Amino acid sequence: MLIPCICLPVSQCEWCWREALQWACFPTSSYEEQVLEMGPGDRLYLSTDGVIDAENAAERDFGVDRLIEALDRNRRFSLSDSLTSAIECAERWCAPSAFGDDVSMLALEICGAGG
Repeated sequence: MLIPCICLPVSQCEWCWREALQWACFPTSSYEEQVLEMGPGDRLYLSTDGVIDAENAAERDFGVDRLIEALDRNRRFSLSDSLTSAIECAERWCAPSAFGDDVSMLALEICGAGG
């Protein structure tokens, strides 16, 4: 599963779609096209469910809300640093255990006309 969320420079980060996207292609899968308008300074983050399903010692999930909070807090960071910081936040949530699933994140930032 792929969890998409967007961070706009003037508002809080939010989850783009309430349904997770399929990360891999399967012969029996069907896909729906989604359109997302973005402008300069907007960021799109994609995360596998390994991040949001990360459990702490009390077996509570890190969750979408915590991921969005982490991304929102780090919007002033570079794109790379914001990813690193979000993953570190999820790692601290799991400590002292490690992630129970694979963890992947991808981020895109829209640059201005000269960028």
